[in-house]
Parts: sequence; C-alpha cells; structure tokens
Amino acid sequence: MAETIPSQQALQALVGSAFSITDSQGRSVPATLTSVDGGTAVDAWHTTYSAMFDLLPGINAPQGSYLIAPVAADGESAPHPGWLLFVAPMRPGRSAQARLEAVFHVELDSAVVA
Repeated sequence: MAETIPSQQALQALVGSAFSITDSQGRSVPATLTSVDGGTAVDAWHTTYSAMFDLLPGINAPQGSYLIAPVAADGESAPHPGWLLFVAPMRPGRSAQARLEAVFHVELDSAVVA
C-alpha cells in the first residue's frame, strides 16, 4: 500500500530521480522529479511545499490523482511503494515537456513548532 503524503525531506532526497506516474486504470508514464520547493510556514501549525515532475516530451497527463513512485536504478525493483497524490498540470518546462505539480499543506511536527 502506498503512503499518501511524502515528507519534504523524502522528496528532496529524490530530486533528479526517475518516477512512474500511474493512473487508476494502471497506465503508467515515466517522469523525473525536478524540484521540491517550499517549506513555507502557513501559520504556527502548518507548512506548505510542492514537488514538480517533468514528463517526457510529447506526453501529457490531466489533473487528477495518480500513484507516483520512484523507479529503481535497475528499472525493475521498486525502491518505495510510492504515494497517491493529486497533481495538476503546470506551465511547460524549458524543453516544452509537460509538468505536473503536487502541493502539500501539512501539520508541523510539534518538535518543529517548539
């Protein structure tokens, strides 16, 4: 079972990594996690951050919920089961490839607030 919310730190450790983005019908497309931005305090109890995924040129995906999972270097064994995320298309990247963004609004750990 996939975890539903990755931490900002978990995502930052995967910037530049290959991912598969799978829809509810089991169709997958490859992507690359290109950036993780944010860590912006919303209030004393919440923070927000985002992750940007670039798709291959010529591939598009509509706004929706997808299973987004890292792909192992060998292309076979999954290093992590992935996360069920809602993503939205964003302005194309420099190479005109489609981009998807996931935005997270999470409660801060009590140790961080203190």
